[in-house]
Amino acid sequence: SRLDGYDIRTAAVARAVPCLTTVQALAAAVQGIEATSRGEVGVRSLQEHAEHLTAARGR
Repeated sequence: SRLDGYDIRTAAVARAVPCLTTVQALAAAVQGIEATSRGEVGVRSLQEHAEHLTAARGR
């Protein structure tokens, strides 16, 4: 399986296509796409992001 993963990632890079290997990576990609479509793209630290998520859950 390790060799398969290497081959899959290599093929993805060679073809310039995304390769997401975890559910967490997929969730981050979806959040990024949604933020881009809303025009809310910015930069913040992981700590700031965690605070934002915690506040959003409390609403």
